[in-house]
Amino acid sequence: MTDDSSKYPPDIQKLFQPKPPIVHIPPTDYPPEKRSTLSISPVSNYKSFIKKYVDNELPQRESRVQKTAMSKHRQKLLLANDRRKKQSDSFNRQMRDWNDPELLAKNENEVMKDPYKTVFIARLDYTLTELDISQYFRKYGVIDSISIIRDHNGRSRGYGFIVFEREADAQACISELSRTGVKMKERTILVDIERSRVWRNWKPRRLGGGLGGRDYVKEGRVASAAASGRRIHIANSSTSHYKSDNSHKSGSHPHYNVTTHTRPIAMPPPAKYEPISAPKPYSYTSGQTSSGRSIRSIRGGE
Repeated sequence: MTDDSSKYPPDIQKLFQPKPPIVHIPPTDYPPEKRSTLSISPVSNYKSFIKKYVDNELPQRESRVQKTAMSKHRQKLLLANDRRKKQSDSFNRQMRDWNDPELLAKNENEVMKDPYKTVFIARLDYTLTELDISQYFRKYGVIDSISIIRDHNGRSRGYGFIVFEREADAQACISELSRTGVKMKERTILVDIERSRVWRNWKPRRLGGGLGGRDYVKEGRVASAAASGRRIHIANSSTSHYKSDNSHKSGSHPHYNVTTHTRPIAMPPPAKYEPISAPKPYSYTSGQTSSGRSIRSIRGGE
């Protein structure tokens, strides 16, 4: 390649001139082969000193430090976390027990009977006995057994089960009393089907399901550690705990037609400066649906 920069002007020729060579500067450090520095010692030589400090000096230093007392806010946080953990563990354990098919089959063979012949009664007076209930419900048909659920001390829990010998008798009882209930000893008893085994994927109220409950009752935040998913506490004698023939497991059964009611609609107040006349009667609306069947049929009347 020829240098044709001579044909350019002097100012342009300066751009093509080579740069001066790089100045050699001697290094400021010694080369690696001529160094004579100390070698690095391992940390294991100080292991004995560390152990001596941890065993003897550290406890003395910590004993002289004054620990501040835990604040009330911190104590409340720890208690809340503990309650939340207990509630979560209890809920998960009860859900496992409730969804356990082996436990359900065992209870059906030992304690439970045909669900289509069973009538569920709730909001019972705590002084009611099986004899008092049988004297009223025997008019619907022959009763096989009556069970009022009680706690470990023998006190009534406020609900129970009535098992008829014929399925038609149970269906007639539910169809007549599910709308209005029945008054027994200052309380109106609620009558419904046994939804836990009749309806698929049914869960009780303590596990996030159910249709009961009242607005003025505060729900418990901590589930009982002794509660189980399918609690069986039958108050009857051992003679009523016979093995069922499980005839309800095969064949088709008609569903109960339980009619739901809504709350009464309050009439609007009279207009201003209008003379007040006799109170107008309340109007009620009722409807039958195929999917939404409720047990809250008498809440407004209590």
